[in-house]
Order: sequence, then structure tokens, then C-alpha cells
Amino acid sequence: MCGPMRAAEPIGGRSEGDAPWGAEADVPAGLILLRAEGSWGGPVYTYRGAEVWSDAASARWQVWISDHPLRGLTLYGPDRAIRIVDAWAEGRRLPVT
Repeated sequence: MCGPMRAAEPIGGRSEGDAPWGAEADVPAGLILLRAEGSWGGPVYTYRGAEVWSDAASARWQVWISDHPLRGLTLYGPDRAIRIVDAWAEGRRLPVT
């Protein structure tokens, strides 16, 4: 049975104590650098028409798709951002975890 997610519960299987994604090698293929620094202080990428934002440590990520219900949700790792964008682009659906 699934209950509501607590605000402090990390999404993506990483917690605050984990090492940040930081290194350029950790950015998955397909993310194209749009700006070196966005409003979170980290790089902003584009992927399949969406903007994918990162913080300065590349530990927290956000997806920005204008009509997506999870737009702006904080994610822990670019892999989750890619899954959200892929699921939406391939049928306007939410990803199954």
C-alpha cells in the first residue's frame, strides 16, 4: 500500500549524504547544456524539449515542462528527470517507479 510521500523523502534513490552527481561524466547522454548557470546556481540542460535544471552541486534536479503535473518537483539525480521527460514525450503519462 502506498501512502503520501513525506516532503523530506528523497526521490531517485539518493539521499543528502550521497556524493553529488557533480562530475560531467555523471550527466547522462542526451542532456544538452543550455546554460552554464541557471537560477539554482548550476547548469541548465535541455532534453526532448524540456528544461532540466541542476543546483550548483548537481545534487538536486528539476524538470520544467510547461504543462506537466510534476513540473518543478525536486529530484535527486538526472536519471529521474530523464524518465519523467521520456514518459511524458512518449504518451503524456507519468513514469512508473
